[in-house]
Amino acid sequence: MGLQSECVQTLVKLLAFSRKNPGSLRWKKNDRLPAEVNNFIPEAIQGYSAELYQSASAESDILCARLCDTTIEAFPDHPFAYNIAAALASAAGKQHEALGLLKTAHSKAPDDPLILLNLGDAYMKVNQHAKAKESYGTVLKIKDIDDSLKKQARDAIQNVESGPRKQLAPESKTTLRTAPNRKVSTRLGPSTRSEELLRDQSHVTDIVL
Repeated sequence: MGLQSECVQTLVKLLAFSRKNPGSLRWKKNDRLPAEVNNFIPEAIQGYSAELYQSASAESDILCARLCDTTIEAFPDHPFAYNIAAALASAAGKQHEALGLLKTAHSKAPDDPLILLNLGDAYMKVNQHAKAKESYGTVLKIKDIDDSLKKQARDAIQNVESGPRKQLAPESKTTLRTAPNRKVSTRLGPSTRSEELLRDQSHVTDIVL
């Protein structure tokens, strides 16, 4: 946990610097960052947040929450940190808090299929089934996304329509799922937090402040 805490402290400092001096950040050999800071930094931080979340310990959850809060403070218009924060809230049984965070994430990225799937799951956990079905249905309308995401949406709609026995249980654990060819994002579901992560993690430690 000592190394994790030290890593988070470094990332928190990076986020604070990014918030105040985004134009001063440099990559290796004093090059510019590979992408716009408002996307590059929070998407790179996402990998660390997800790894902490998946550790599934009280200590790592505290560190993950701190990293999410700091990321949101530095980059409030990026959706990823809200998504991980929602997973933490859901895992702690705070379903209405998770729903609020996912509504915010959705407002930042209305066409993000994973956020829509998460939002549908969150609605299910607070027994708002019509809104859950609407969120899942929106995924089916999005063009040019992987078929596996549409399958998840169709399966979720079937669960809504099948009745109470197959609905997501509010007390269930929260898992992390991934979409093909994209950085990890949360998928709120009924299983544990042990699912394998697939992520394209950038090396934040190579950034020069």
